[in-house]
Amino acid sequence: MNEPTVFNKNESFEMTLPPDLIHHNGIAHRKVHNIYGFYQTMATLEGLLYGKTRPFILTRSHFAGSQRYAAVWTGENYASWEHLRISLPMCLSEALAGISFCGADVGGFNGIPDDELYIRWYQAGAWLPFYRGSYAFNVPQREPILYPESIQDKIRSILRLRYAHTPLWYLLFRQHEKTGEPVIRPLIYHYPGETETLHIDDEILIGPNVLAVPVLEPGVRNRRVYLPGGQAQIWYNIDDNYKIYYGSGYQMVPVNLDSTPVFYRGGSIIPRKNTQSNSATVLRWDYYTIYISPDSNGDARGSLYDDDYKTHDYKDYNQYTYVDFTFSKNVLTSKVDKAGLYKDSAKIERLVILNPPKGLGEAKCTSGKEVVTTKEVVYLYEERILEITFGYFSAINIEKEFKVEFGKSDTDSSNPAANFRLTTSIKVFLFVIISRIVIGV
Repeated sequence: MNEPTVFNKNESFEMTLPPDLIHHNGIAHRKVHNIYGFYQTMATLEGLLYGKTRPFILTRSHFAGSQRYAAVWTGENYASWEHLRISLPMCLSEALAGISFCGADVGGFNGIPDDELYIRWYQAGAWLPFYRGSYAFNVPQREPILYPESIQDKIRSILRLRYAHTPLWYLLFRQHEKTGEPVIRPLIYHYPGETETLHIDDEILIGPNVLAVPVLEPGVRNRRVYLPGGQAQIWYNIDDNYKIYYGSGYQMVPVNLDSTPVFYRGGSIIPRKNTQSNSATVLRWDYYTIYISPDSNGDARGSLYDDDYKTHDYKDYNQYTYVDFTFSKNVLTSKVDKAGLYKDSAKIERLVILNPPKGLGEAKCTSGKEVVTTKEVVYLYEERILEITFGYFSAINIEKEFKVEFGKSDTDSSNPAANFRLTTSIKVFLFVIISRIVIGV
């Protein structure tokens, strides 16, 4: 409420401080009203920086440059489709002005959302940097746990997807801190040559590689989506078993109340953490799954950033890990930033290749003198993806450079059932042997 807000009956002050109120050093409020919130967050941050942990400050009132001090939200909105709709261009505009850490009150602060609006707002808000459900004191409570199980399931699904992409958000905010590039972007940011993108403010690019297209109207069963980049640009719909679309402009994408279109750009590599967790703190130690989304040439690139999530050591003592990934000619390689000295990063347990080559049956990871081979290679979703699991004990250390190569299958690895039977047989055999050793049979 740092506009500042003052609740009084004298409407001449418009619920704020009188313009002739005198601040420190004899300055009248009329001279500092617009930057009052800015200076408040600046002073708050300066005080908190005396501590050892990174502060988090949330402000409603802000000004140009506020991104240095605080996250922002769009204020007390209303539970309506119109206010859901405008939350996207509001935060995209903030991002282009330098303020990337933006979000809206999910579900609407005032008013009562119907079930469909409530679900759609959680689905849309998951792709804005600041994500919080909030409501006024004089409306019914609306935490997801208070809704029927069918609605809880839908909310739980999108929350898990949000948590899974925590490594992506973390990477983008680190890049934002270093370069100033916005975390979320309108289409025109990357596709200025496509004149249609000038008018599109209901789609969100999260970095250059993830495109979210929320459903913003009631009763929608087909969402009109603009996919940029030209006919050669591949987009993978992660909400539809990684179905391939092409960047040929407007097209209709089927949706239901459980889904909202989200696409990975062909040519990208996305780090995720798919373990179901109840907080980002717990997620911190979970192993990575790396999603490789090849372009029309079969190539992809991406990055991963990690640190202790808490202190300023990443900045003061180079306690971070930064890895660049390259996928080309069916070989995945990593390059580690040697300046980073962090030694406590989670490992990579699983690789997922979208639109993969056929007939692969094993993967070999080479890191220095260490070589690990896995045959847990499974094709899924009508061979739209290839899942390679190294497992907990053979997980890939991201702090060392590595290369993963793929070999042909001796069995029909493109058949998930056959692969499952093979993997299960091996596990059963090992279980029997170990059991006999333990009980002395």
